[in-house]
Amino acid sequence: MIDFDPNFRQQVYMLSANLRIPALFLVASLGMVCLSKGQDREESPRPKIGVVLSGGGARGMAHVGVLKVLEELRIPVDYISGNSFGSLVAGTYAYGYSPQEQDQILTTIDWGVVMNDGFRRTDLVFRRKQDDLNFLMKIALGFRDWDFRFPKGLLYGQRSSNILRFLTPRSHKITHFDNLNIPFRAVATEIGTGKEIVLESGSLPVAMSASMSIPGVFAPVNIDGRDLVDGMVVNNIPIDLVRNMGAEVVIAIDIGTPLMKPEEIQGLLQVTGQMVSILMQKNVDDQLATLTDRDTLIVPELGDITSTSFGRGREAIDIGYRAASAMRKVLSRYSVSEEEYREFLRGQRRKPEVYPVIDRLKIVNNSRLAEGVITSMMDTKEGEIFDPDMLAEDIKRVHGRDDFEMVTFELEEIDGETELRLIADEKDWGPNYLKFGLNIEDDFDGETAYNLAVQYTMRNMNELGGEWRHQAQIGSNRLFFTEFYQPLDDAQRFFVAPRIEWQEDDVDIYSRGTKTDNFDVEFGTLAFDVGTNISNWAELRFGIRRIDGHVDVKLSSTGLTDFDFDDGLIGASLQIDTLDNPNFPTAGNFGFATWGMALDSLGADTEYQRVDVRFSQAFTFRELNTILVSAQFGTVTEKQLPVYRLHRRGGFLDLSGLSERELAGQHTVSARLLFYRRIAGVPFQTFGMPIYLGGSFETGQVYQDRDDILNDLIYAGSVFLGIDSPIGPVYLAYGMAEGGNDTGYLFVGRSF
Repeated sequence: MIDFDPNFRQQVYMLSANLRIPALFLVASLGMVCLSKGQDREESPRPKIGVVLSGGGARGMAHVGVLKVLEELRIPVDYISGNSFGSLVAGTYAYGYSPQEQDQILTTIDWGVVMNDGFRRTDLVFRRKQDDLNFLMKIALGFRDWDFRFPKGLLYGQRSSNILRFLTPRSHKITHFDNLNIPFRAVATEIGTGKEIVLESGSLPVAMSASMSIPGVFAPVNIDGRDLVDGMVVNNIPIDLVRNMGAEVVIAIDIGTPLMKPEEIQGLLQVTGQMVSILMQKNVDDQLATLTDRDTLIVPELGDITSTSFGRGREAIDIGYRAASAMRKVLSRYSVSEEEYREFLRGQRRKPEVYPVIDRLKIVNNSRLAEGVITSMMDTKEGEIFDPDMLAEDIKRVHGRDDFEMVTFELEEIDGETELRLIADEKDWGPNYLKFGLNIEDDFDGETAYNLAVQYTMRNMNELGGEWRHQAQIGSNRLFFTEFYQPLDDAQRFFVAPRIEWQEDDVDIYSRGTKTDNFDVEFGTLAFDVGTNISNWAELRFGIRRIDGHVDVKLSSTGLTDFDFDDGLIGASLQIDTLDNPNFPTAGNFGFATWGMALDSLGADTEYQRVDVRFSQAFTFRELNTILVSAQFGTVTEKQLPVYRLHRRGGFLDLSGLSERELAGQHTVSARLLFYRRIAGVPFQTFGMPIYLGGSFETGQVYQDRDDILNDLIYAGSVFLGIDSPIGPVYLAYGMAEGGNDTGYLFVGRSF
């Protein structure tokens, strides 16, 4: 119905009288004209709507809340663009996900794993797990041709890249983003030139990855020979992209981090962050200046939610929803009828995934390893239906070798057949690596022990993954060894490992808290092991050793003088490791059992058999609280252990309150119960430095006679503050043992 002015009819009557025109005819004529114009308005096409989602890291989850409101208001999206996290939300919406599905996906992703490049320690092959059981730092530097080589980013996006691939399995059929359910554009920066790159074709998951690659955090993504990173500096809210696509009106959502106040800038990190924000704000302001009265800008008030607050995704989504809801009256001008919106949703929603049969499986092996090493780790086979869960497990196993910067996949139809390509790219800063280690123990009472180590590993020296490792250590315990580890088959089930080692230790023996003996033990070892890996959680070894050494007696309560010694042993060892973290485990177990027999026929001065067993299990409850239970037993089954092979006890978390390795004997038993609670930080993240508050209850003893085992146990305990830092675990602790023994500790290095 058309609304007329109340005086319209009277004005027309008087006008017709003056002009001698029949009023009825004029009214009818003008009415038809007005009706005709009204019909033209109803039939005219609605304006094309473009939605723009800005970058901002974890703050970008607010975009999902805004999309929910747009759908509730029946606002169709004709074009969509985004940068960084905004490109993820925009790209998956263009692919066909509903905001409800995006909500579920983004709030259930394990972002701690994503921000650690997908490495769960439990995914590593056993050889790599052994790397971090000593006190070596987490960071490994590439070293080749006498030159240090560094990765191009702290992360290579292994996990995030594959998440995007699994979310968009049918995107390989789409080569131009205009052909998505909603035409889509992402923006990135070419790191070599600083130019803005508009991503409008190619691989959808790769485009989203490039747009999300924060410089210095994620390595650049190479597309068509160009190294691309996050587009935040060149165009963080790409309004111009949807306009160029044909949008007549724009709904822009800006979730960028606002500039810090002067008083908030306290250090280097804040200064650097502020500079990036200033550069980014310039292009944001330029884009926002193009908005007109026909457009709408939504700015969710995200407060202290930062670009790394992935654990607050639910909160960010709710804030985005409330921000858009507050503008329903303004946004409703873009609403369409229910029928028209149903038609939009039919085009926007993705079709149910129907996974194809894999006709060809191709390994794109960009490494020195034999292709069989990779295929032996895969359950995915040709002739079977594509199973994303199975492939995800295959990728984790291959990436768990820690030889590849990226292990990804592509699914493509070629000549009517489906080809699955697994792409394994060797680290460009390897395959030789340097690691450094630091171990310090200070009891604040004049006793300090320290060790500094460097390890150089030459990996993948042949197609089966042979590696040659060297380690040197100075400090309280001096050490040098070199070992060549050679797998014997593609599946790496069997291996041989010859080794040469030299070691020098200071050995102190105490009685009732007083040092009674002090030796300097120096010895060299030739060893040869054969072994087998039991999946990635255990290793079994058999070996032979020949040892030649000297004991320099500096203090003796028994009149012992300097002497040389020879030892020759055969032995076996079983080691189990399923811990999720070697420093502060929250789940899994660790254990070993070793047996060694010294034989006169191998040159041993004294024949004996030594057995050592240890097992630890971690349990976590209510997410933040962990209990770690450990027990250890050691004995000699024949004759006596020589002085340089005695069992030792004492020190932090090993009868805390006693001096380091204060007790020495032929036999030993110990047990401990640790409790620690995470009070700050996030574990398993590249930028995480979780802090723990904990304590321990410990008991144990050493014995000269097996019949005395379990008698006269010493009880001890400690309280500690621990940090899981990049240089290793750091503790500030206080320990007490019965008998009036107590001490404080500053401890850096492995304690479990």
